[in-house]
Amino acid sequence: MAVETSRLAVSWRSWSLRNGNRVTGRNRPPVTRRRNSWDVLRAAAILLVVVQHATWGGPLLVPELGARPFEMSVQVGASALMVISAYFICQTLRSSGPWLLLRNRLGRMLPPLPRSSPMSSRAGSVRMRCSVTARI
Repeated sequence: MAVETSRLAVSWRSWSLRNGNRVTGRNRPPVTRRRNSWDVLRAAAILLVVVQHATWGGPLLVPELGARPFEMSVQVGASALMVISAYFICQTLRSSGPWLLLRNRLGRMLPPLPRSSPMSSRAGSVRMRCSVTARI
């Protein structure tokens, strides 16, 4: 982390000196660091989701897989991901407000929507045809 921080400080100094600003503690932007602990929590929750799907959902949907050594039927990982997501949404709401959050979310979700909607409707019709033929 010390190397990244010093690299950040050097790049800020060079930008500041190029633009004629004096580098002091007051005009330096705050150094924000990504906390690895949140990434570890996310990875653990994702691993719990995978384990739950492999031990509980897999044998139910595909009985040919056989029995598993243990069964995890509680969806702890999905619940943990929802709690982590809610925490970050609350932090974003506090820092930017509801309208900016809504604008950013819609800006990310709406552009791919026209492209993905026909694909999902085609996948649904294929799934229906497969289930009908399997019952016959």
